[in-house]
Amino acid sequence: MKKLISLVAILSLFSTFALSEIKNIKIDGSLDAVSINLDNSTDLTKTDTSTGANDDLINQTLSRLMLGLSADLTDKVSGKILIYKNDRLWGTPVDQDIVWILSVVRVANAYVTLKDVVLDGLNLTVGRQFVGDQKDLLLYFGPLSDYNLSIWALDALKAEYNTELLSVGLVSGKILESSVLEPPEPGNHDVDILALDLATEKIVPEGKVALRFVNGVMNNPVSDNVNNLQILGLDLKGVIPVVEGLNYKLLYAMNMGKNAGVNYKGTGLVLGAGYDKELEVGKVNVKAEYASGSGNDVSTADDEDFVSFGNDYRYGEVYGKGLNVGIDNVGGAGITNQTIIALEAGFAPSAILDGKLGLGLGYYMFSRTKVASGEDSNIGNEIDVKVKYDLTKDVCLGLTYGIFTPGKALESTGKDAANVLAMNLNVKF
Repeated sequence: MKKLISLVAILSLFSTFALSEIKNIKIDGSLDAVSINLDNSTDLTKTDTSTGANDDLINQTLSRLMLGLSADLTDKVSGKILIYKNDRLWGTPVDQDIVWILSVVRVANAYVTLKDVVLDGLNLTVGRQFVGDQKDLLLYFGPLSDYNLSIWALDALKAEYNTELLSVGLVSGKILESSVLEPPEPGNHDVDILALDLATEKIVPEGKVALRFVNGVMNNPVSDNVNNLQILGLDLKGVIPVVEGLNYKLLYAMNMGKNAGVNYKGTGLVLGAGYDKELEVGKVNVKAEYASGSGNDVSTADDEDFVSFGNDYRYGEVYGKGLNVGIDNVGGAGITNQTIIALEAGFAPSAILDGKLGLGLGYYMFSRTKVASGEDSNIGNEIDVKVKYDLTKDVCLGLTYGIFTPGKALESTGKDAANVLAMNLNVKF
């Protein structure tokens, strides 16, 4: 008993000392909930109400809680831990006890940031972290906007150095450590990634230019079987000063490298323009976007499918989040072998609920970039109607109805429209 009391006393003193060194402790996070009524998303065929055949209706509600704790640990050293839980559908007939909850809670962030390492302004972030932006063509690890409310994170070292002329970012991470695979495979099968960003705001007036490079290596004990995917990218984003509220973007990415002797030759392109302005009658936003990812030509030895290391490009509430017809590069995230035209408009009238109510409309056209001889390229089109209410700047309620009409390229699956009614709650704290 005396030993136990002594141990508790020592731990108490140590904890008091440790906490006294920690400053600026902050708790943040978010709660996202999505409820969907999604029909015909897998077979594009109406349900036979007399027999129940072709019934693929999905009616579900899911939530995702992210809870973060950050603090300044000591001089020039800060850290963050972020946990999340997104596994339970409403109506699951089993209560989750504390043991179960602990088994499904995941750690998305666990890192420390070191400031002014060697040089003033050179910061290093070490540990599990989010990397990139949802609309990056090359690389993204972070929360996704799919109906599963998924999360990706990367174990990495990130270095950032900013000057008035140039911003430099370097990420060295590991996607897979093969030694933990079950059953274990002999040899090195690790998946490693290296990314470099160079960006400046000094070349284009009111704009930012970024040159980006990502190198991914899927190792193999046989050197000829190593999969080495490289992506070279150019980003240009900015506003047009002569027209207030007008913005643009150009994203281009080119695949390089080899997979077991096969050359990667894919390309991806996104062109967009938007108008976003607060007028006397309310807030107006309009956006037009063209996205195209190359497809593979089976008549050549190269791999021309555009490939990236994750992104969250999703066009359409049905097509981008819910369509799952079992055909490669149809529906979901990404633009591989797809050409997409997206038109969106939104209006939040200032006379209604102090401008907190927003109305939106989206129209999307989908086609295949590369098709075999005799095949049709028309995947289909979609119309979305959205209503959102901003209770505060950190709390948003949304309601969306989307309908996807399949084109001739999907006739072998079905000819009936897929539709969804989705309700969203987003809370940031």
